Amino acid sequence: CATIVEMENSFHATHIPIEKDEKKGESLLESALVHISESVRHLDHQINIVIGISTASFVLAVSMFEKESESITLFFIMIFAGSSALVGLLAVHQPRAMRKRGQPESLLYRKKIEGFPSPKEYERAAQEAMITPEKVSEQYATEVYNLCKYYYRPKRKLFHISRKLLFVGIALSLATFFFEFFTKITDIR
Repeated sequence: CATIVEMENSFHATHIPIEKDEKKGESLLESALVHISESVRHLDHQINIVIGISTASFVLAVSMFEKESESITLFFIMIFAGSSALVGLLAVHQPRAMRKRGQPESLLYRKKIEGFPSPKEYERAAQEAMITPEKVSEQYATEVYNLCKYYYRPKRKLFHISRKLLFVGIALSLATFFFEFFTKITDIR
């Protein structure tokens, strides 16, 4: 990504005078790209936390469930924490059907870059895309749109499902624990 920005800056500096309004549009798209990238990174951190908590809860519940196989409390946390961990892992790397829909890719997309047979071919395509400020904006807009719609959105949806599964499992486990606890207390009296 830094290479394209450097090439773009050097190309604009030597070949195309940029009007202030055009520069504002480009900086808006650059800012949007940076913002969505930071949002994805932050979401990845949140997903990793939920996966860690879910996995630890699942492993602990499974090891305890082997000893107390009739515990509904452990059963609920085991099922929901395990499900939360699996959905969280899907959020880290979404299934292809959720992220790939045949959309046009920008020259900033890693797989598009890898598809070029040589660095020279990529350089030619990048220079062609930088002929006018509109073409540069088009590349940025395509990348920002694709990141938001086909990467961030499904990742966020799976994160919310994972977090809700963990929450429901903890809530059900607490409810059944208190029910069992108060049932035992009333039986003692």
